[in-house]
Amino acid sequence: MGIEARPIYIAIMDPRTMIRVSRALRELDAEPKGIYREGSRIYGVALADREGLRYLERARVKVVGTLIRVSPSEDPMCIALRAIVASLGVSDPSPLIVGIDLGDNIGVALIAGRAVVFAKSVRNHYRALDLVCSSLRCVESQRKIVRVGIPRKECPEYEKLVESLARALDEDVELELVPEARSSKLRSYIGGLGKLSKDARAAINIALARLEA
Repeated sequence: MGIEARPIYIAIMDPRTMIRVSRALRELDAEPKGIYREGSRIYGVALADREGLRYLERARVKVVGTLIRVSPSEDPMCIALRAIVASLGVSDPSPLIVGIDLGDNIGVALIAGRAVVFAKSVRNHYRALDLVCSSLRCVESQRKIVRVGIPRKECPEYEKLVESLARALDEDVELELVPEARSSKLRSYIGGLGKLSKDARAAINIALARLEA
């Protein structure tokens, strides 16, 4: 479940695109690397725009892994999500599951196949909704599921978020409400993910519906 991700390298020469993609990767807790050595081999995932592809060829850099071509017109969050999924070696991201835990902060986790793409905590339902919609839009999958944990105590954000999701999600996306009891009872360190917050842990458990009544 906590699969060790391969490195993500950036060979994007357009400064604006490079900054936006790097920011999106870091927002999802993925730290991109630069390519500095000519004639080198890089093992992992490389992101390159048109000029970046020319640079790789000119510098004789061999990509052993996945090369993703990037356009300045693309959504940087979509680029980041595609890169992370590729770095986890996920060939079939189905089912694609989003887990959401509501509390003082909101935990959001994305599972592609059996790999945790990200698990993080955000401050409000607007940011959570944006992250959920981006994940579902950017990662192709035959089956998409959003699971929201039902809070054990009154939570004003809960109804807002569920109503917003019901309006925003495509008809083919399954929306499920699941009990939140003990949803954070998952070890805080999962290989490849580092230290997780309570909200992020709960979101992973909710995504997996791995809950105890």
